[in-house]
Amino acid sequence: MISEKTVELNLTTELINWASWVTNRTHFALAPSQLQEGTLGFDTSIQTRGNGLLIQYKRAYVNGPHWQWHLNHTARRDQHLRLQLLESMNIPVFYAFPHFHTPYEVETRRRRLLHSTFWFRPSRINPSGGPTGHHSVHYDSTSGRWWVASDREEALPPPDNTGVLLDSLQDETNNKNLERVFYAFNNVMSKELDPEIEQRALRDQQQPELMFGISAFVQI
Repeated sequence: MISEKTVELNLTTELINWASWVTNRTHFALAPSQLQEGTLGFDTSIQTRGNGLLIQYKRAYVNGPHWQWHLNHTARRDQHLRLQLLESMNIPVFYAFPHFHTPYEVETRRRRLLHSTFWFRPSRINPSGGPTGHHSVHYDSTSGRWWVASDREEALPPPDNTGVLLDSLQDETNNKNLERVFYAFNNVMSKELDPEIEQRALRDQQQPELMFGISAFVQI
């Protein structure tokens, strides 16, 4: 079984190379330290000419046709809530759930790993008990069924394809969105959250109250 860092390194490399080739623009990655990641809630930010998106990679746990990816396995157990808050502020955010889990698959699917990955926006994953706490996303490769489980199962829609990442980077509404990403990031990802207040804001589709945070991106 491969580590989450192996997933992150290989998918980020392929995504940067693919996006740069398709768009003829330079793309690069920014990442928090491992210590910061537990607080900040994401693995990698992909950037190009002032645009950016955030990606949270997860390793797969496999038992026959049953695939599983864990959410909120951090000290605060609120990573999923933070990612949903960022998305609610129109920041492009995605989970990457790899459909590969061995070194052999990494080797043999090289340059095709992006297409062996399931991409989910955080807003599409809504556990029955709310976004905080330990949850797991499940996929049955025999039936094609997706669900998220905590205290009980909730059905999930199918994942997005790789094209949504490129669309997010090229979306005119996200043009030069780095300043907005920095602001949202500083005020959502690094502050203490009140889960009840933040979840109510998400339900009401209102921007949550913003508080002091720290800088974690390097501006272009």
